[in-house]
Amino acid sequence: MTRRNRIRELTFAAVLIGAVLAAPALFAATAGATVQERRFANELIKRLKENKTPSKVAVSFGRVYLRRAYLLQVGPAEALAKEVLRTDHRLKTDDQLKYFAWSLDALTRGAKLADLKYTLDKVLQASYNKSDRAAFLEGFLGNASRYASPVPLVDLIEDAGDNGVVGKRRREFAMWCIGLMEKGENPLYLKQMYDVLPEVTASFKEQRAFLDKCYDAVSRGAPPRQLATVVVRLADKFQTRKLLDEKLDKVLSLFFEGTPLPKALDVVIPPPPPKKKPAVA
Repeated sequence: MTRRNRIRELTFAAVLIGAVLAAPALFAATAGATVQERRFANELIKRLKENKTPSKVAVSFGRVYLRRAYLLQVGPAEALAKEVLRTDHRLKTDDQLKYFAWSLDALTRGAKLADLKYTLDKVLQASYNKSDRAAFLEGFLGNASRYASPVPLVDLIEDAGDNGVVGKRRREFAMWCIGLMEKGENPLYLKQMYDVLPEVTASFKEQRAFLDKCYDAVSRGAPPRQLATVVVRLADKFQTRKLLDEKLDKVLSLFFEGTPLPKALDVVIPPPPPKKKPAVA
């Protein structure tokens, strides 16, 4: 475990211990929180208790919520809490609190509640080991925002597993994908590129090499949305790895010489001629 992760685990453990020891009266007087914020936190605790959550656990969730009191709506926080509290997820309390906190932070960055619930459900129900599950959720939730949904990455990693990418290779691929998201890349375009590759080559090594080429081009200035469109059209037209590589190289060569990507693609795949207008009688 890295020093950073160890500190994070200790921080959440401290929150949990503090919550267990705290009496309701002390909770209501939490320093630095407004009356309205404490009211919201107490409402969350009340709702969780009504949902048969043990009192100490409900208070723990309330304290995590109060530490992120700039989230002013109880409803979304309740929905996230209930998601991680689901018995079929079989999570320990410290993991429940950790994933709840990451989800709240993503919500305050503008991520959609539905996307966060989907991410939690898919990852927690998948057959990942505990270490991978935590790492994936930290990456997916930790980079979710108004501008970047984690859903494409969640689905991409699941698809990669269905295509035989498992164990260490899946973990390394997931972290590479998360790394791109951390740099500000929209995972939607990454998934669009990956989706066409299994039809071109079954070799994961070749798939990764192709994606590396694409994101090297992005790092040099190629617009990722347009590049994803280029890759999809090339893969549909040239369904072998050799041809796909060659044609992408041609498009990128034209682009870096100054031709916009859409026009460079038209050179490699000429658009159909315009239909002639019928003669006017």
